[in-house]
Amino acid sequence: MANAQKDTVLALPFSEFKHNGTEEKLTEKYFPVTSVRKQIEKVPALFGTGIRTDGYSTSLTVPIARSLDENVTVAGWFALETYPTDTAGFFAVKNKKDTQWFSACINHFGHPLIGVHTNDVTKYFKSEAIISKFKWLHIVLVVKNKEATLFVNGKKTLSVVSESSGDNSMLDSLVIGKDAMNRAVEIFPTNHINGIIDEVAVIKGGLDESDFTRINYSNIHALRPNLNIPAIRFEGDFNRPKYHLLPAANWTNETHGLIYYKGNYHIFNQKDGTNLLLRNINWGHFTSPDLLHWTEQHPALSPQEGPDEVGIWSGHCILADDGKPAILYTGAKDTLFAMHLAFPEDDSLLKWKKYEGNPVVNGVPPGYSRYDFRDPYLFKEKDSYYMAVGFGIDENNTRRGALLLFK
Repeated sequence: MANAQKDTVLALPFSEFKHNGTEEKLTEKYFPVTSVRKQIEKVPALFGTGIRTDGYSTSLTVPIARSLDENVTVAGWFALETYPTDTAGFFAVKNKKDTQWFSACINHFGHPLIGVHTNDVTKYFKSEAIISKFKWLHIVLVVKNKEATLFVNGKKTLSVVSESSGDNSMLDSLVIGKDAMNRAVEIFPTNHINGIIDEVAVIKGGLDESDFTRINYSNIHALRPNLNIPAIRFEGDFNRPKYHLLPAANWTNETHGLIYYKGNYHIFNQKDGTNLLLRNINWGHFTSPDLLHWTEQHPALSPQEGPDEVGIWSGHCILADDGKPAILYTGAKDTLFAMHLAFPEDDSLLKWKKYEGNPVVNGVPPGYSRYDFRDPYLFKEKDSYYMAVGFGIDENNTRRGALLLFK
């Protein structure tokens, strides 16, 4: 194992499986993988095989055979397809009574966090760094003398001091693929990651940055994880359409923005690749040479902290006067809905850059009380551009649908 060292007390290479479990290398015991799936989704990973998670149900909990003192390190390799719906955990080391734990987490904007639970209080500490999607990540959490330090790809990202009056020797269990604190929207858990888990180890003792010098992160970053959804996920699923444009998994609605450009058709959709919820909405992206055979690409646009942090809602895509595409979309922050622009970085249209002057229409006109202002449609007549936006008005205590027209 790449993470294993002489003081390793738990090692999960995800190379051996029986039924719904995977082998812990030191004890040669198999521990169940929790999932709504009937089969573990085993996929090619950085060091052989890994486990593909779905963003809301896949995780495992493994007891740590040897007792731990105050110095312990947890290390693992991960690749993310999406950011989570809520604060989610790569892993957490805890005691079985759940009275004390430390977790390595990520929030829905990609910021790494450390979670600490002690004395019946849970606190999360955020780094301003941003973790990349669609790349391999080496996540390492070191708990040393009640100080928790998070390393991402060998670099110290965050360090916090625990106010614990407890004893870290009680840390005897490892949770992988989700945070130790459970969260849910209705019946759907939101504390799980969506991606690939590979090689996780618990090491007795606290590591520091010098311990990562043997790892060639440049070579690893050049390797792209295959985050395609395994075919077995939907085998025999009679609810899944056989002939319909839809993403590989999870939430979709409102296909929009069909254009033809440089030999390919492009169409977009509302997509939450993380969960089965209308949350963290991206602009999903599909391409086709013939309107029949479609390839799903990485999302064209994703929410970021700021005026579109609530979601990248529906809109339109047109060819502008210069012959190049432009996206007009709805972005929201709190209850303020506004219109935003984005432009492609090259002719492939696979990467888009949001206009620096966003938002271009900042909310509803004066005199209107409703805030559900979204889903623009853009068109040109003669020398003028027009934009119709879905809206609603209140008349005589009755709510009515409406369109606002901008020129």
